[in-house]
Amino acid sequence: MKKLEEKTKKIKMFIMDVDGTLTDGKIYMGPHGEKFKAFNTKDGLGIKLLIKQGILPVIITG
Repeated sequence: MKKLEEKTKKIKMFIMDVDGTLTDGKIYMGPHGEKFKAFNTKDGLGIKLLIKQGILPVIITG
């Protein structure tokens, strides 16, 4: 277990895609044509935990 902890201490940045990873991959339309994506609050907690550990979360989208 110590080896794993030592290796993870080297992680400085966590890069993730949005579509299909942090969302369900769908685009929802509002009543006036606005586009929305749904996110899970558990993902937000995970991002907060990364920050708490000093890891920079980077979110990309295409």
